[in-house]
Amino acid sequence: MKILHVVPSVASGGAERVLAELVRNTRSTHDHHVVSMTPGTPFFDLSGAHFESLSLARGYFSASALFRFRALAKRVGPDIVHGWLYHGNALASFVRDRGKPIVWSIHNTDLPPERTKRLTRNVNRAAAACSGFIPSRIVYAGARARRVHEHIGYDPTRGVTIANGIDLHAFSADAELRKSARAAFGVNPWDVVIGSIGRFDPQKDHATLIRAFARVRAQVGSVLVIAGAGCDVSNETLMQWIRTEGVEDAVRLLGPRSDVPAVMNGLDVLAISSSYGEAMPVVALEAAATGLPIAATDIGDVADFLLDDSHTAAPGDPAALASALLRAAKDGAHSNAEAERRRHQRLTEKYSIETMVGSYVALYQSLVENNR
Repeated sequence: MKILHVVPSVASGGAERVLAELVRNTRSTHDHHVVSMTPGTPFFDLSGAHFESLSLARGYFSASALFRFRALAKRVGPDIVHGWLYHGNALASFVRDRGKPIVWSIHNTDLPPERTKRLTRNVNRAAAACSGFIPSRIVYAGARARRVHEHIGYDPTRGVTIANGIDLHAFSADAELRKSARAAFGVNPWDVVIGSIGRFDPQKDHATLIRAFARVRAQVGSVLVIAGAGCDVSNETLMQWIRTEGVEDAVRLLGPRSDVPAVMNGLDVLAISSSYGEAMPVVALEAAATGLPIAATDIGDVADFLLDDSHTAAPGDPAALASALLRAAKDGAHSNAEAERRRHQRLTEKYSIETMVGSYVALYQSLVENNR
């Protein structure tokens, strides 16, 4: 089966990781072609796919790019065209006349006007209006994402929820990894190490995270580890937030990292400070598989992976997030075996890589059979 994937970029991100895992786990049975709208080297391994880029500047589109994409689609001759994220969905829709099933993928919940680009919001509104006749299926990464989009007009008869999944064998508590990671972080044995893993983006709300951490540090000895694209000392905006809160000596900026299991093992709590948009953060699954407590804002479906309801906070509220982090750190130090067992059971039943890949394969197969 030949699948043409259309994605806005191949940078580090949750949807991009899901795509890479799908390619990696089905490359012997499916012929994957990945088209990135913007330039760049894939952050995740796409060696199991044919990869091409339209080399568009971010936020820019042209008629020539559309013609090139249509020519590419004609050359590939896919059985299914799979769009990823709003802009990938939009571009995938331009080969509807080829008569092949089109799949849209949505990995966001809401798009607040004050925090998201007008172009993205306009694409989303147009997609809602066209959702009843362009895509054969609309895949949502979480139940809340589906509810939000169907409320604004996405066709409910075409929706299906396929939860993000991870390789559960790659993430587990490891004493040696923990020892080496904490040595690399340069932390004291008694420090509470709070971690954030995600690209520097308004959605991730690093400003609130740093303000919350300053409140935590005023109460307990702690260190904040921030990993992700753009999260390094060259980011002057991020550095200014850190200096303003007076926590320069307690923050470790790691930049993008491919050794996420090692980073996870060095933490005591994972912080998810996103202010909007998240459906099901892959990083939450990885933390849960590692056995970490999570403190998170009430965004998407992440509540499934908190060990206690008190570990959640309202978006954009540093004091609430600080309280959630302190409670999560305390509860993590005194593990609740029953809560941990239930969380692990949810992981294995719904969020394994095998379950996710199997759901996509079954979807593809059904669409091809119905299109014959």
